Amino acid sequence: MKKLTLTLSLALGVSAFGTTAYAGEINGIFCGNDLSTPHQAMIKEYEVNTGNKVNIELVPWGQCQDKVFTLAGAGSPPDFAYMGSRTLGQLSSADLIEPSRLSDADLAEYYPNVLKTFVTDGVSWSYPVAFSTKAVYYNKDLFAQAGITEFPETWDEFLAATKAIKEKTGQPGYGMIAKAFDQTFHQFLNWLYSNGGEVLNDQGEVVFNSQAAIETAAFLKELAKYSQSGPAAHDRSTLKELFNNGKVASYISGPWDTRAGRLSEDINWGVAPIPYGPSGNGPGTLLITDSVVVFKNTGNEDTAHEFSRFLTNSENQFTLEKEWKMTPMRPHPDWAGIRAENPTWNVFINGIANGGPESLFTDFRGAQETFIQNIQDLLTSDAEPADVVVNIHEDLENL
Repeated sequence: MKKLTLTLSLALGVSAFGTTAYAGEINGIFCGNDLSTPHQAMIKEYEVNTGNKVNIELVPWGQCQDKVFTLAGAGSPPDFAYMGSRTLGQLSSADLIEPSRLSDADLAEYYPNVLKTFVTDGVSWSYPVAFSTKAVYYNKDLFAQAGITEFPETWDEFLAATKAIKEKTGQPGYGMIAKAFDQTFHQFLNWLYSNGGEVLNDQGEVVFNSQAAIETAAFLKELAKYSQSGPAAHDRSTLKELFNNGKVASYISGPWDTRAGRLSEDINWGVAPIPYGPSGNGPGTLLITDSVVVFKNTGNEDTAHEFSRFLTNSENQFTLEKEWKMTPMRPHPDWAGIRAENPTWNVFINGIANGGPESLFTDFRGAQETFIQNIQDLLTSDAEPADVVVNIHEDLENL
């Protein structure tokens, strides 16, 4: 397995032999190929302030979570790891991680629905470090060519719009994801939460088999008629390229695609809330966080908690959100001015209120795989929406 290792440290005191003197040392894994400029600065600041050395190993997302589980299961975990919050149910049920040391006052700083992504049964299992909601990016010119001047608010309106776009412009009205990848699962949840549906209730019980879920499956099957061909070959990155080339009229993504250079200057694009379905009462979205988790039995738990808390405090998180173009997890006084200057932010922030979490299953990979397999069957075969929903529900109950 290819890995990238990066050690960040500042010389706080050098002995006569040229050896750096540190008060302590902690080792962590960050999922990803690089370390952001804000995180590099934060780590250096922490080292200066505490005298502790922080060693970071970077592991690409495709291998990262498996590596962390392997190390922890073998009894040699890192002191901390930055990974997807989807892993928290499995890590906590296996008794591999410690609860965070966020107080009730700390937790009250977050938008309430954000807590659903890392708190279960009243226990906070991590320090959330990155958060996103989703919205629809759309090509205003393609919509206008089909006679649509206002972005649709409901599923029926969106279906009519995508059909009109395909018939009148020859371009697909929507970019559909069905690749064997987590984004296929995520796409379904974006639409499910826009239709008032749930996967797990507050007691952790599977409640997926519902009218809302059946309507969502039926909607996606119909929407696929007006989407690009071969959805099983596509994820968000390939759809963005199609969008940039004017080959698809809309797709779902997070606020990071508003960064300079992400979307073509030749595209007259806009951002709108995800349309809502017949059982919904307004736009919804999937809420996803990444988290810093502290592992048990390392001997460095106190220092790992101290570092994790520092890395994710309100001011540091605000800095990261601005740099990365991530949806804010907490209100901050400076967001009012930022939102006024760039109203696009409003779509992503307003979506938090009706959003739902990437549920914390004790077998997150099993949950993801059953969604992917059944959604692919739904979109590429004669599978009936109600049967697909029953299959997913039964699989989730058996995880």
